[in-house]
Amino acid sequence: MVVVLLLSGLKSLSPESLILAGVALSSLFSGGSALLQYFAADVQVAAVVFWTFGDIGRTSKIGLLKRLVVCILTVPGHIRT
Repeated sequence: MVVVLLLSGLKSLSPESLILAGVALSSLFSGGSALLQYFAADVQVAAVVFWTFGDIGRTSKIGLLKRLVVCILTVPGHIRT
C-alpha cells in the first residue's frame, strides 16, 4: 500500500495505472508468501494461515497496541476529502 501511495504522489499516475500497480504488487507478495509457506515447517505454516485469516490470539497486548498505533498514525494522512 505504501508503494502505491508513493507512486500516486510522486509520479501522478492515472487511476488505472495505480490499480494495476496494486494488483502487480499483490501478486508479487502472494507469490513470496506461498514460497515461504512451501519451505516452512508444518507448525509454521499453520501459524501463517491462522495469521492471514486474522487470528490475533497469539499476540500480546503490547503487540496489539503497537499495531493500533501504526494504523492510527498512517491512515489519517492519506484520507482525501
